[in-house]
Amino acid sequence: MFATIALIEFLVMHSRERAHEVSVQRGAERKRRTIRLKSERYYHPAHTWMQLADGEGIVGSDEFVVRALGVPESVELPPVGMHVNQGDPLWKIRKGTRTVVQMSPIEGVVLNANQALSRNPRLLHEAPYSKGWIAVIKPTALKANLKNLLHGAIAEMWMDQAKRLVIQRFSPRLGVTCQDGGELVDGFGDLMSDEEWEKFSREFFATE
Repeated sequence: MFATIALIEFLVMHSRERAHEVSVQRGAERKRRTIRLKSERYYHPAHTWMQLADGEGIVGSDEFVVRALGVPESVELPPVGMHVNQGDPLWKIRKGTRTVVQMSPIEGVVLNANQALSRNPRLLHEAPYSKGWIAVIKPTALKANLKNLLHGAIAEMWMDQAKRLVIQRFSPRLGVTCQDGGELVDGFGDLMSDEEWEKFSREFFATE
């Protein structure tokens, strides 16, 4: 009798512990969502993207940037009418003391900027490839610019390499990033020291 009661109590306790483990695991999986690329977009090595639509280029930040910063506090948009060269600074993303200066993936004139980001910067984190777009540019050297952008399978290999480099160089501080085969946790830049962040930013977001 007592043995049966003890066994039931053990099974109930084990079931509760297992349910808790599953809940924690699911939460971690949500936090470590896969960094995605969109096949119809072209990617700049400084982690910005461009998509053609009716002869114009919609540009934005890729999900690698979004994952590094986490939810941004502000996005500084480019002014309409500005002429920009490929690889020139075009917008800024801020979170606390951290700022990412993003480079234009193409040369041209800014026709429009996503003012919704000024009111709700979270859109960039939630939907970097749709509602979180940054600007629309009228290209002036598109054929030449496309030669410097990454697309398709090459873009996929480039992004995989970027993730591996982060894990190799910063995993002592970002050990949790390795638990699901190399995906990076949301806001992994928060786990870096200021010195590490500066090194990381120079390597992944600068063009020189």
